[in-house]
Amino acid sequence: MNIIHKIETASKGVLILFLQGRMLSNENFEELLGAIDKGMDEGNNNFIIDLQELTHLNSSGLNTLLKCFTKLRSAGGELVLTQVNSHIENIFEISKLKSIFNICASTREALNFLNAQEA
Repeated sequence: MNIIHKIETASKGVLILFLQGRMLSNENFEELLGAIDKGMDEGNNNFIIDLQELTHLNSSGLNTLLKCFTKLRSAGGELVLTQVNSHIENIFEISKLKSIFNICASTREALNFLNAQEA
């Protein structure tokens, strides 16, 4: 099963990736990193990753999200996580990564955050 079940263009330079299922395998990590690389090649430096349908995330999955975050920041972009369910949010809290990532409740809030960063 693919970890990314949908990709949408939110606005110029902003892509939304909708994740689903279990982010536990190298195949999942490569799929996400590949989507970020492809999006960046197409001129998108800001990404919103919707985690509403993500059910499981391990330490390697967290590391992959950190790689995405670092890659985008290095290119002058941003990564925003949205609709993080309580189980996944708990993983971010335990790992102390909640303060590193930009986490918003909704896509609208994430877009407002990105627009404020551009101003």
